[in-house]
Amino acid sequence: MAYTRVNWEDLPSTDTPINAVNLNIMDEGIYDLDNNRNVLYDGNIREYGDYTLNDNVNNYDYIEVFAGRGTDFGGNSVKIRRAQESGKILLYYNNNAGTEVYIHIMKFSWSGTTFTYSQTTEIQLSNNESVVVKPANSVTLSYDTIHKIVGWKK
Repeated sequence: MAYTRVNWEDLPSTDTPINAVNLNIMDEGIYDLDNNRNVLYDGNIREYGDYTLNDNVNNYDYIEVFAGRGTDFGGNSVKIRRAQESGKILLYYNNNAGTEVYIHIMKFSWSGTTFTYSQTTEIQLSNNESVVVKPANSVTLSYDTIHKIVGWKK
């Protein structure tokens, strides 16, 4: 969640109550400041293409990309230094029956305020020891999701 000011109002206004929602907004802002991080993109990226990061990206030494399967983050993250400007995330999961293992390699790059998700390669391993590699253009992206991109300072 990107930090958004509450803009507190004095009593007798009831527009800015002291409640869990407002306190959690403030709490996350304090945490981010204390850890020298800032959310640069908060949303689900499920298609190849270019995505614009928050303009503050130029203030950070590296970004961290969080990805997983489905709508809830439960996967991996990778940090990319400014000088490196590209990276890959490895997602590993079993199918429902447990007879196959899938490995997805998500590839992306970062230049200025542009984040590009360029490909996913799938490697499928089955119990009969066969290996199938699907090229990037044949992988279904409906479940591979980049959930959040965070900027970090040293």
